[in-house]
Amino acid sequence: MHTIALIDCNNFFVSCERLFRPDLAHKPVLVLSSNDGCVVSRSEEVKILGIKMGEPYFRVKTVCEKNGVAVFSSNFDLYRDLSHRVMHTLRGFSDTVEVYSVDEAFVVPPTHGTESDLQEWASTVRRTVLTDIGISVSVGVSHTKTLAKVATHLAKQRARSQVVELTQQKGVEVLLDQASINAALTLTPIGEVWGIGFRQAPMLMRLGVRTAYDLTRMSDMWVRERMSVCGLRTVHELRGVSCFDVGEHATLRKSLLHSQSFAHTVQDFATVHGAVVYHARKVAEILRAEGAITREVGVLIRTSRHGSHERYAAFESDMLLLHTNDTLTLTTAVCAILARIYKPGFPYAKAGVLVRDILPQGATPSHTFFGEREDARMPLMRTIDTLRHRYGDIIHIASEKNKKDDWHARRQRISRGYTTSWDELATVAVRMN
Repeated sequence: MHTIALIDCNNFFVSCERLFRPDLAHKPVLVLSSNDGCVVSRSEEVKILGIKMGEPYFRVKTVCEKNGVAVFSSNFDLYRDLSHRVMHTLRGFSDTVEVYSVDEAFVVPPTHGTESDLQEWASTVRRTVLTDIGISVSVGVSHTKTLAKVATHLAKQRARSQVVELTQQKGVEVLLDQASINAALTLTPIGEVWGIGFRQAPMLMRLGVRTAYDLTRMSDMWVRERMSVCGLRTVHELRGVSCFDVGEHATLRKSLLHSQSFAHTVQDFATVHGAVVYHARKVAEILRAEGAITREVGVLIRTSRHGSHERYAAFESDMLLLHTNDTLTLTTAVCAILARIYKPGFPYAKAGVLVRDILPQGATPSHTFFGEREDARMPLMRTIDTLRHRYGDIIHIASEKNKKDDWHARRQRISRGYTTSWDELATVAVRMN
């Protein structure tokens, strides 16, 4: 029976901030969302204070100040860079690494080996990422992706509570035999199961299904009637039957949204236009980094849901001639869409770009019958990506910039670009005797 490992970075955004602030080790730290609105990452010390994920900061500000919590704005460039370093390290342990999110990856361990061998392999992965990158991870190994998720969740719980049996190593959980799998499923609340939606969990609990183990005891017909085919696949995965492959493009995202609320309401077209072009550029860069291309591109703009002003929200999308990840093609498309949906006189609060119909690069022809090509500028795109990776955010689309380029979200507590900006590199003071 094959095995799958899930590597999950612990409290990732907080870990990134602590990496360059060793004085914050074992101290409460949290990271806020765009516009410094809500809590999106918490250290264990913050969790003990009772501060919940997604909590608006203004509600917990007093608690944070009283308990000396270090508060950071989201530094996404830093987090993405450290994520890339973690994933690069993981590729040294397996030929098959599927990046699931910025802080998680599924990895296929060596095919041959006993449970103790896998324990040692997982511990080596964890130790290497911590030593080479400085990021703490939890590793769960089992027969399916969903069971690997369960194993990783259990590894985090046990490391947090320091309840680690002699046969286990901190931050690592290997579930291979049925007895240990059943025990882990019994400890997993139904709402914590990967693939169980927030609407499904209350329904299942009302029907007496309170743990992952309870769900595996239900018949296929019972599950399919209440949870559809997707829910049935989740149950099969919990039973040890693999339904989701692991691979570079096994879970290629179906859509990608890049959006941001403005720091203040915006009423001029030029500023909204600059924001939309910025989001299109970011989408193109993400697609290229993930080896993906898109054909459907859309633009969304809206006013705030609060206040006494007249509301307006709009979204439209266009189908491109060819799949692409070319920045200039995408920005041209979004500009045309924005010109159609923009209405003057409204105080806009948010804009964004959404792309769908995403495929792996190379999955479709790069030219039409009449000779139009979407890969002609690929060398230029690669050069721009290389320069931005090496020197930071130095290259922009001209129409991103205007005299009122102040729409970006408030990030009053953002840390330095320790790995993404030459001007903000970490410095070390050396005292000479």
